[in-house]
Amino acid sequence: MGKMPNHIRAKIFLPFDSLSSFHAALKEAEIKKDEPIIVLEEKAQEIDEILHLIHPGMRIEVTYFEKEDERYHTVDEVVTKIDNYLRVIFTINHRILFKNIRNIEIKECF
Repeated sequence: MGKMPNHIRAKIFLPFDSLSSFHAALKEAEIKKDEPIIVLEEKAQEIDEILHLIHPGMRIEVTYFEKEDERYHTVDEVVTKIDNYLRVIFTINHRILFKNIRNIEIKECF
């Protein structure tokens, strides 16, 4: 009986993780989710005043809660559209509901 080559023999001893997807799911579950913060009346009024000043073409920085991933995000982008009926700000890459805004600043007017 011949001796098995070392490179083939080494493969026998490679670790095998049959639970790799389980470990990935656990790691994802460990990511902390943000809780939506209730905006106080004074801050809500400040946000509302700024929303009335914003128009398409302005660059804004806005912190908002995204329900999809349960996290707060801050973006610095140009406003493309404001829909006061649906109460939504559209930027180049985002659709932000007024009710999810935590903070907003006007950065630049064009």
